[in-house]
Amino acid sequence: MARPTDAIKRMHQQAEAELAQAKSVLRFASQELRDLSAKVATAQANVEAMELHDDQDDLLRAQSARDEAEASQSEATERVHHAKEKADAVEKRLIAVVNELYQAETRQATAEKTRWVREAEARWTAEEEARQAAEAQKLKARQFAAACQAEEVRKAETLRAAGKQDREKRKEAIREESRRRQEAYQRQQQAKQQREESNKRRRSFEDFLAAWPPPPVRAMREKAQHFHDACAALEDKSQMRSFPEPPYEPCLKPGCLATEKTRALKACRCNIEKCFLGRPKATLKTDRVDFHPDKFSKVPEDVREHIQLAAKEVFSVVQDMYINA
Repeated sequence: MARPTDAIKRMHQQAEAELAQAKSVLRFASQELRDLSAKVATAQANVEAMELHDDQDDLLRAQSARDEAEASQSEATERVHHAKEKADAVEKRLIAVVNELYQAETRQATAEKTRWVREAEARWTAEEEARQAAEAQKLKARQFAAACQAEEVRKAETLRAAGKQDREKRKEAIREESRRRQEAYQRQQQAKQQREESNKRRRSFEDFLAAWPPPPVRAMREKAQHFHDACAALEDKSQMRSFPEPPYEPCLKPGCLATEKTRALKACRCNIEKCFLGRPKATLKTDRVDFHPDKFSKVPEDVREHIQLAAKEVFSVVQDMYINA
């Protein structure tokens, strides 16, 4: 496809050829003008020489030759002038063609550059859109992979938590079963030990009864009165170092035998009831107040706990007797 600058280039080549031809004609005309100028000078010299010889015929011929040479010189001058004008015109046209060619090439280069820039921008835009689309696809793929991984982690955590809960439940069940078995074993051992101790005490008490007859009732009453007298004498609790021991005698009741080692007093509940048996309700009311553990709060600190426990055992029996009286 022919470009617009091709015609201008042809015009440029044609103008250069015409300019070269015009310059050649100008050189030829200039050379001819120089030759004619020399010929005119020669003819003028001949005329001047003929004037000195005073030869009319030769003078006329010399003047005629001079006039012809001057006419030829004028014609040559005209031709030189015309050739110079033509060369100037061709040169101006060549300059105009060159300018036009430059402008056309500039416009063409600008158009090509603009087209290239547009094509480059279009390619860059397409590549950028493709890159963004690829990045979007990658982002979606990463998000999907992350979501899948998170879901897998969540499922794994759920399964692990469920398994852990099951294991904890099984462990707890095993520990509970072991604890129940241990408690059952301990209860069996305690029951066995209590039976053995009860049997020992029963045999010991039976041996005691076989060797010693029970004390008379009168002696028990005297001991009870002695106990009440000792308690009535305890006015200043701050000087108290021990609690008066109620009279006691062997008791075969299982409840009394079971609490024998844990009691603060040697006397069991039955012995304490015998000690307060037959007292009026008003007296029991006073006894209940006198044996209240708070009444012994001024007892020295090193024996206070033991004395208050002993008083509490007596108070508990007196309280029940007062209520049931």
